[in-house]
Amino acid sequence: MDIAPPTTMPAWVAAVARRGEIRCVELPVPVPGPDDLLVKVRVCGVCRTDLHVRDADLPPHRERVVPGHEAVGEVVAVGGRVAGPRMGSRVGIPWLRRTCGMCRYCLRGRENLCPSSLYTGWDADGGYAPYATVPASYAYELPAAYTDEELAPLLCAGIIGFRALSRADLPEGGLLGIYGFGASAHLTAQVALAQGAVVHVFTRSPAAQALALQLGAASASDPGTPARGTAGRGHSLRPCWFARPDRTGSPGQRRHAQHRRHPPDRHPAARLPTAPLPRAHRTHRRRQHPPRRTRLSSPPRPGTDCAPGSRSTTSTTRTGRSTTSRRAG
Repeated sequence: MDIAPPTTMPAWVAAVARRGEIRCVELPVPVPGPDDLLVKVRVCGVCRTDLHVRDADLPPHRERVVPGHEAVGEVVAVGGRVAGPRMGSRVGIPWLRRTCGMCRYCLRGRENLCPSSLYTGWDADGGYAPYATVPASYAYELPAAYTDEELAPLLCAGIIGFRALSRADLPEGGLLGIYGFGASAHLTAQVALAQGAVVHVFTRSPAAQALALQLGAASASDPGTPARGTAGRGHSLRPCWFARPDRTGSPGQRRHAQHRRHPPDRHPAARLPTAPLPRAHRTHRRRQHPPRRTRLSSPPRPGTDCAPGSRSTTSTTRTGRSTTSRRAG
């Protein structure tokens, strides 16, 4: 016999007025919309973006929001227009929650760039609560061969890393360079190695370097020092396909990409760095004031007070005003 969910639940919320912390409060259990699922959350991972929401590094979209977008749980209620997943299914709740489906990005299959996109744990309550809703078309039906804890990180770090690897278009047996070796990067490396790639990792963290070598990377080193590893010593990395999967497609990058003349997916490298680039690689375009323009006026007309042989010079200042001066020739 099905047991109806309770009417209220404890939930962890990030309040705008209390930056840097989350609080446990009592909230009503969400009611699924016509196209939504109500999920009883079993596990929810912690993503760096959740910390950005907590610390208000991301502009708050709600006064109080429940973070969490690596949630795994069981469907306990469905909206009236939902054709699937069915009741009792195990599903995952990811970061991307909803898009318009009509803009040029959605029509090209690049819905993460949709200007109307909404996000779990930022625009809507996420998985740091016993129950959460998710649009059925954005929920992932999960395989039974893995535990909840194994699947949760794949809903963000795994998606990001796999997308970056796919966009890198790595040929069979090719060389793959990975900058940074965090949650998504170490998953990306394992997939690439399983596909037969030779992986080189660049990270400043000694612990991350050791993990990369343990997973089978050919080398792992600080970008500014010679590579160390079990294979590929002295091997040229060109041609090399680079993946920067740590935060591909985050909201700030998404907005930046909307205004770029050449979208990111047209470039051979699948990387959208979030950390500031070294100063030597930055290209600043400072706003330049128009140069002072100086021109000689036409010859003086008869009857003017300009002395014979003098010149009349008109110069335009930065404020747009014109000044005229006369000097003897």
